[in-house]
Amino acid sequence: MMSHRALTTSGWVCSLKKYNSLRRLLAQANITLLYEDDYIMAVNKPSGLASQGGSKVTASVDSILTADVGTSEPLRLVHRLDKMCSGVLVLAKDKTSARVVSQWMGGDASISKEYWAIVHDGGNRFPPAKARRGNSMEISIPIQGKHATTECTVMEMDRRRHLSLVKLIPKTGRMHQLRKHCASGLSAAILGDSVYGKTRGEQKIVLDEIMNDASWPIFLHCRQIKVPCIDEHVLRTGKNLHGFIKIEAPFPEYFRRVFRMCGWMKTS
Repeated sequence: MMSHRALTTSGWVCSLKKYNSLRRLLAQANITLLYEDDYIMAVNKPSGLASQGGSKVTASVDSILTADVGTSEPLRLVHRLDKMCSGVLVLAKDKTSARVVSQWMGGDASISKEYWAIVHDGGNRFPPAKARRGNSMEISIPIQGKHATTECTVMEMDRRRHLSLVKLIPKTGRMHQLRKHCASGLSAAILGDSVYGKTRGEQKIVLDEIMNDASWPIFLHCRQIKVPCIDEHVLRTGKNLHGFIKIEAPFPEYFRRVFRMCGWMKTS
């Protein structure tokens, strides 16, 4: 087990006192720690919190986790989640780990990211014939002139409310790919997405039933990420010899609310 009192194998140093300060910062931001070893840390990012800071960003995961808590190196993001997307977010504890994991996640098809979304079909005929419950279909629609592919599986349906629970596995990493592919490839925008869908009319009635609030999140959640097991040999060679770690984030309460409302309890 990793000790937070001493130098870790990767060279990341954090005293127990400073480490506890870091955990408190996470809790204050409603960020849950999902996994940690000597090389990486994975958290459950809430919807509404940006992954990375910027000129117009007042709070972000990286600004919280790179706060001055006495670590020898700042934690580094190895991928991103949209601000309104919740779920698994992976950070590396040093430059070498960040480089290796980023390369794997960007170019290795075995590094899978699994997203779940609740979509609203707006009264359209859904799902398409190839995407009946339990079957997978491939959505290939270019984004900004670049190839983009997403694998989609319909997991649950509520025809009365025009809602479906879908599992999405992106094969490429284009901006807003999943949101665009749901809206155009499925003709069923992600619930709460006012950019690529319509949060008025029927969808607003459903959102009001779920949230009973003036604001609502986008129902898109990074449920699981599979990353390689890392050690010093892997960092030197870049070769994965020890298999994979599956990191899973529990569904947010607003997802579970829909599961209960639609009778999808087995998925919660």
